[in-house]
Amino acid sequence: MSHSSWYSFPSLLSRGPIVAPIDWRASHTCLVLTKRTERSNLQDRVRRPALERTAGAARIHMTSREMHEQDRFIERTGQLFEETEGLPRIAGRIVGLLLITPGECSIDEMAERLAVSRASISIDARRLEQCGVVERVTRPGDRRDYYRIAPDHYTRALERRLAVMRRFAELIDDGRRMKSTSPEVRERLDEAADAMGLVLEATTQELARWRASREKRRAAAQHSRNGRAGS
Repeated sequence: MSHSSWYSFPSLLSRGPIVAPIDWRASHTCLVLTKRTERSNLQDRVRRPALERTAGAARIHMTSREMHEQDRFIERTGQLFEETEGLPRIAGRIVGLLLITPGECSIDEMAERLAVSRASISIDARRLEQCGVVERVTRPGDRRDYYRIAPDHYTRALERRLAVMRRFAELIDDGRRMKSTSPEVRERLDEAADAMGLVLEATTQELARWRASREKRRAAAQHSRNGRAGS
């Protein structure tokens, strides 16, 4: 057969079905990558603690009444944060969920528990992280992000409020120094300054007292743990 007839249409039909050549090296590479992915996914599942205390796991052992109580608490927290902090209600619901959840929650778990999208959870969780209310944590062998209530966020929130009150007290003092104020305005500003000063002083003192008490408790707990470890 001539070289030209090799490519003719009848010649191709007469030679039977055309089988594409197999690149065994590419197939082997694909198989290896697939097995590596399957092994990685299996390792991720094995590495997770068997008794992982998450919102989803905790719900299994709850009664309908307990679920209703938790849902009500979460919704009330969301409403409170929306009304007082100016945050989206979902952000407040995240705080409510994390407050009553042992350990931490992943974005997937929070999205399932609160029945909202992962995108909304991710955005509001990062917003709360920037505010210092929650913190992001990771687990060995797990690529997901987890969130939990930030330690000492109560005192930090109170400190932020005290800072705002101090600025407002300074503003009141500036108003009292104005020479054009009438007796009525002067009396109003004096009362505001007295009330603000009293609240600032009392709150600052109680906050310092609470911190000292907390440090004593933490030191006692650490001493107890060290004693058990040494025995």
